[in-house]
Amino acid sequence: MSASPAPRWTRVKWTEAGQIVGELDDVPIAPDQHAAPPREWWADRVTAGDLSVAVRFLAMALPRLEAVAWALQTIERCVVPNAGERMALDAISRWIQSPDDALRRAAWARCAGLTGALHFAGVALFFSGGSIAPEELEPVHPAPALCATAAAGAILAAAYGTPDPPAALAAALAAGDRIAAGES
Repeated sequence: MSASPAPRWTRVKWTEAGQIVGELDDVPIAPDQHAAPPREWWADRVTAGDLSVAVRFLAMALPRLEAVAWALQTIERCVVPNAGERMALDAISRWIQSPDDALRRAAWARCAGLTGALHFAGVALFFSGGSIAPEELEPVHPAPALCATAAAGAILAAAYGTPDPPAALAAALAAGDRIAAGES
């Protein structure tokens, strides 16, 4: 019996791994790997056990909304929230279901003062699009990589807050793979 083929990353618009790695300041890539398909390069990182790089790479590869959704899924799987944290997670979830600026700002306000994975999820959400300046000022747009960096931070913080970080990271990466393939 042959293994089923790897899912195609239909939500990832990048065509070469080198394009994504170029957005990650500290991740080396061999010259012959620049043109590799993103999922193939990512799977090699997972197989090699370089899970934090795999998380950062996939967060950068995904569209911003999907990166925030992936962070939220991971947090909900790894963190037992208190009442305030639950309210913040619910606010992020509402924004994912209906991504508009008012909900983005409301969710960001709910995340104020939180720490760890929830803090990073709030930052990822706030940097996902729209102005980061107060509403009454001229728009200021965040650098595109900030959302992915914060989403990866949320995923890593959530996983490393569990008793079994490698298992939590493996589950998060499997979920991220499904999101990238458009399966969830």
